[in-house]
Amino acid sequence: MLAQYLDLTDEYNLNSEVKFETSNYDYAVIQIIGQSVGSIRFKTTINSGAIQNVTDGNILTSNNYTNAYATQLSDGAIVVDANNGDGLYRLNVVGRYIKLEAAESVSKLLVMLTKIS
Repeated sequence: MLAQYLDLTDEYNLNSEVKFETSNYDYAVIQIIGQSVGSIRFKTTINSGAIQNVTDGNILTSNNYTNAYATQLSDGAIVVDANNGDGLYRLNVVGRYIKLEAAESVSKLLVMLTKIS
């Protein structure tokens, strides 16, 4: 198993959203710590914002995000957002990019990207 661990807390709290690329990974586990109000929405896209014959696009130009379903690991519930509380969530990779967005800040936002060898 190959894994990459990301601490995206500062970027998320600064921008009220964070994007990360999931190419070549099988799933992502997201741990949210210190979320007190509201909900963090899970979104995904394969659209890198590419312009044919000009650019391949990238995470900065990515767009057309749609809701993504995650499994809440504490109880197995399928959810589209982390609602009012800490938790671990697993998203199967169904797009090239994942975006987490909301208006509130968190104490910690950690992501584990995993490739099963």
